Amino acid sequence: MGESPREPGVLAAIRSRFRFAAGRTAVKAAGWIGKAVQFMPGWVRDPIREFTIRTLVEFGYKNSAVYACIRVLAESFPEPELHVWEMMPDGERVMLADHPLRALLASPNPFMAEDEFWEFCITYAAIGGNFYIWKERNRLGFPIALWPLHDGIMKPVLDAKKWISHYELDIGERHPLAIPATEIIHWRWSVNPEQPQIGMSPLSAASRPVDMDSEYLRYEHALAYNDAVPRTVLKTKLGFDSPQLQALKKQWKESFGGANRGDVAVIADPDAEVLRVGANLAELAVEAIHNIPESRVAAVYGGAAVGYLAGLNVHLQRSTFSNYEAAELALHTRVLMAKWRSVQAAMTQGLLREFADDPALSLGFDTQSVQALASQRQAHEAHALAMYGGGLWSRNEARARTGKSALVDDVILEPAGALPTSVVYAPDSVAAKARGSRSRVDVTAVRSSLQARRKLEREFEGVIASALEEDRQRLLEALSNGSGG
Repeated sequence: MGESPREPGVLAAIRSRFRFAAGRTAVKAAGWIGKAVQFMPGWVRDPIREFTIRTLVEFGYKNSAVYACIRVLAESFPEPELHVWEMMPDGERVMLADHPLRALLASPNPFMAEDEFWEFCITYAAIGGNFYIWKERNRLGFPIALWPLHDGIMKPVLDAKKWISHYELDIGERHPLAIPATEIIHWRWSVNPEQPQIGMSPLSAASRPVDMDSEYLRYEHALAYNDAVPRTVLKTKLGFDSPQLQALKKQWKESFGGANRGDVAVIADPDAEVLRVGANLAELAVEAIHNIPESRVAAVYGGAAVGYLAGLNVHLQRSTFSNYEAAELALHTRVLMAKWRSVQAAMTQGLLREFADDPALSLGFDTQSVQALASQRQAHEAHALAMYGGGLWSRNEARARTGKSALVDDVILEPAGALPTSVVYAPDSVAAKARGSRSRVDVTAVRSSLQARRKLEREFEGVIASALEEDRQRLLEALSNGSGG
């Protein structure tokens, strides 16, 4: 990144914030997206991006259903490590565990390990719709630290020709710092049709359900605080100016309000009538009224698997998952796999190319270490074994499908005799020889050749057997004739 006289102070400020209160820099985001969406709650209105991270956290993230869903994703996403991989000429994908970029990914900055770094990123994106990674460089221009930032302090500056001309970082100083787009890795939670350069916040899509759920919780709390007595009206024939009316109101508050709620109230006016104007807990059907907003909150964060693992009642009661492991598998295969692919593509483009511009290299999460996918891996291995045993795949084809490296000598099993037959290999190129790798000849052609050879062998064996039988018969006849003579 180009040198800037203000940059060291900004980096120091970011380090300080991460040291003492990471993620609490809730300054307002500029209003630069679209028009007001009037059907949304006030905390996400006019225009969409004028709400701040503080507002989203206060009215959205602190909602128990939203928090639970985000925590499921933020705590599950970092399980696999991000590694550098090389695609070999024979199609094998090899992990480069000693690549220099791996050390940076393992310790992105002085205050975070890899797991915590990804928790910050996913939490920021799940709230604001984006996460931004600022690449801190040394004097030689190489990345030495990665800093996760959120929508409250980072803003893309849109450009009709360049898509995004640059970014602005606002940490409360007089003027925001302009950062070139090349210095930021920008990942979007989902596409925002109104502004495709900027990700859409799931909370904006779920704002009405979140508002409904929060209001239900507020009313239930008020009702419980008042001994489950709903709002009432005291109907009386006394005039509004009557001191007796004021005395009745005071008596009612003392008996049913504050610390004295629940005392017996004696109404002095014999004509007074108590009318209820609010629903009680039974009429509210508390469990049912939470199901709709909670199911919609889970939907914007990934669906039934997220809701089930987050402990939302509607998904626990009506779930089709047989157990926790089934929900974990669905979460990883239907939600996290897509997020991993998207994030690793963004990191490959925005970070790996800083180290090497080799198209054979890419960044990828090592999902072989994910425990929830163990049953899926076992199923793949069983399938590969069956295909190899049936003679449909060669040994190396089966190994490749299960993530294992190829062997020098490949074999194909013939189902009839179950005898291994070697597959011929041919050198691929000088570069391939330098790597010690080999490329296979067309397996289909080899298999056809082997089958033709076996057919010829069987025919030859038949001819030889027939000739030997004729010779045996002539020999027996000759012996018989000689014995009789």
